[in-house]
Amino acid sequence: GGRMKKCCLPLLKRVEMMQPKVLSHDPKVLLFEKFLDPLECMHIRALARPKLEDASLGDDSSSSTDRELRKSQCSLFVANRQREDPIVRSIASRVAKITGVQGPECCEFLQVNRYGPDGFYAPHFDSPHNGLRVATVVFYLNEIE
Repeated sequence: GGRMKKCCLPLLKRVEMMQPKVLSHDPKVLLFEKFLDPLECMHIRALARPKLEDASLGDDSSSSTDRELRKSQCSLFVANRQREDPIVRSIASRVAKITGVQGPECCEFLQVNRYGPDGFYAPHFDSPHNGLRVATVVFYLNEIE
């Protein structure tokens, strides 16, 4: 409610002031520096850590793991967590602001992927369950090399 709005208002204003760096025009790839602050990154990692398991491919009817395409661990956030957690809601609000995609029914749920030293995800085409995916937003929750 009101507490989330009060604490997250500066973050929403920060997003409004962000000027993304254009990495590619076709396909369109934008980089928003410091979109998440360090405390948000720690919070998301803490929420995901107990739920991490070997990533699988496919929809709900198929849970096969294909090691040629992907090697990582994944944690899917359930709908209630995404709607109830004020930090996750704040992040979702900012994502909606930069993508123009509004409402939880228009978005897939947050997922966290952890790639170990030999982890990877090979190039692939996404096929969302509910139609055309208009944007993919990726956050790095720790420093990358």
